[in-house]
Amino acid sequence: MKKAIKKLIAAAVAVTLGIVPVSVMAACASDGGEPGGGIVQPSDPVKVADGISIAATDGEVKYITVADYITANGNTVTANSSNEGVATVAVSEGLLTITAVGAGETTVTLSCVGVSVSFAVTVASAAEVVPSLKAAEVISTDRYDVYDGSYTVDLAANINNADKIAGYSVDGAEVDGTTYNIVVDEADYGDYSLTPVSKTITVVATMADGKGSLTYTFTVPIISTAVYRVENGGFEKGNLDGWTPSWENESDAFGAVTNDFGYWNNGNHASGGNAYEKDGNYLFSWWTWDDDASGEVNREDKVGTLSSSAFTLKANATVSFKLGGAGGVFVLSTVTEKYSLSSPIRSSRDAKASSINSTMCSTTPRI
Repeated sequence: MKKAIKKLIAAAVAVTLGIVPVSVMAACASDGGEPGGGIVQPSDPVKVADGISIAATDGEVKYITVADYITANGNTVTANSSNEGVATVAVSEGLLTITAVGAGETTVTLSCVGVSVSFAVTVASAAEVVPSLKAAEVISTDRYDVYDGSYTVDLAANINNADKIAGYSVDGAEVDGTTYNIVVDEADYGDYSLTPVSKTITVVATMADGKGSLTYTFTVPIISTAVYRVENGGFEKGNLDGWTPSWENESDAFGAVTNDFGYWNNGNHASGGNAYEKDGNYLFSWWTWDDDASGEVNREDKVGTLSSSAFTLKANATVSFKLGGAGGVFVLSTVTEKYSLSSPIRSSRDAKASSINSTMCSTTPRI
């Protein structure tokens, strides 16, 4: 009885062992289909085919079925683009997605454990970017006051895709950069007034790679407020240009133009002491500091006049003076006076005033 049982068990084991090898050989057969031709473990990925060349235009999306190139057998598949400025990639649900971003070439690689497949991707522009004009004629809403110096024109502002422009010229002359300054010489101030006079320039923008050029006109209204201004009225030229002093010798002057921060400051005139609280960088002062002599220049005993340039005073105009003086406590005040000119000048729209004529003297004792 025991021998019979043993035989039955042996037979069962033999049958079982006979089934397993047959199953494995069928699943892992060689390319020839016959068992024993090199067994591949079921968990390893298999390369099915080599990659191909892919052509796309920017903005286009291409889809690749991963299983057509790699049998993953449950392993994770990743993708990489050698130039993401040309194309970006992603793998999801068995698909490789290639998104064309910009013109150029890149290599897209599918990877799964030790298996990889590469695709050569070339992206072309869907439509070549070409510069174009926003308007054939540009009329500035700003006014160019020749008294202020020059007027700057941004030559690229009227061009779409201006980064594709190689250079500019204005009225036939090449321009360095993308801006151009319109300048009216000071001697020509008299040709302009508050009534605008149009100035037009012709701009030619040359495209890169010799692909042609774009031409447009730019017009700006020009005015001049020079006749209503006191020349160098704030002494910002750092001198007395435009002013007529009553003295002939500097030793007789009752003041000088200075850029000192303050006065009576024991040598700390550049940044300390009693502040002038000036407008701008310069002012006219009876007290200054002489760096060469390392000491103050005091003109309290001097008297004289300082007359401005001639200017036109408009009807109901306001003229302002900023004057300062000391009397125990430094006082800074702005004096504003509205001038009513006597007949017959008063009846005209613009009245000619020969000058501002100020008499100055120093009588206030120092602190």
